[in-house]
Amino acid sequence: MGSLQPSAASFIAALRKKGFTVVQADNDVLDGIRRVAVYLREGNIKIHRSCGDAITEFGLYRWDEKATEDRVIKENDHAMDDIRYFANTILRRKVREGDYHPIWMM
Repeated sequence: MGSLQPSAASFIAALRKKGFTVVQADNDVLDGIRRVAVYLREGNIKIHRSCGDAITEFGLYRWDEKATEDRVIKENDHAMDDIRYFANTILRRKVREGDYHPIWMM
């Protein structure tokens, strides 16, 4: 599992003990941003108007102009992280297998 925070490791252990399958998320930020953009454009992800935090964060997400490589500023982005993890880990597999329908993020 790499270098998980102790609280994450214990949470994962508790979930597994209860019988849940736990999949480690693909946390690559740039690939996740690209994948989310494609899924939004193709209609695989739709953001419901009740998702106020996600809608707000889409407007706040910005690139670090001082960086020498592509990098986003990691502030006020919890909903963006959630959407990226979902797209990179769960939806990616479903799209690849052709087993998906548009997903509403709520």
